[in-house]
Amino acid sequence: MVHTLPLPIKKDRRIRDLRTHLDFIQAAETAPGKETLLARIADDAENLEARYLLAATQLVDNDYPSALDQLAEILQRDPTFRDDMGERGLRAIFAILNEEEELLAPYRHLLQTRTH
Repeated sequence: MVHTLPLPIKKDRRIRDLRTHLDFIQAAETAPGKETLLARIADDAENLEARYLLAATQLVDNDYPSALDQLAEILQRDPTFRDDMGERGLRAIFAILNEEEELLAPYRHLLQTRTH
């Protein structure tokens, strides 16, 4: 449904964050278990798909610090992965936790250094 919105509305930051959250929810529904994903990452730290799926399950479980860590890793390893999912995911979580400045400060700094 969100995908059928007119382009100017799709570009709105709030709608973009909503679409990112929906992507995470859909990914978490079909993701393997956390233990499997952690094992895949342990075997290959560059497995960004496993990191994305792990971040999705962590986000759905409201484990924001862990999801932020995985998204930061994705951003640092490949900023363009899944249409900039590292950055989009971080920004979507920022929108939820905007009052948690102590938790978000290092991730905000990471985004500032990566986008400037």
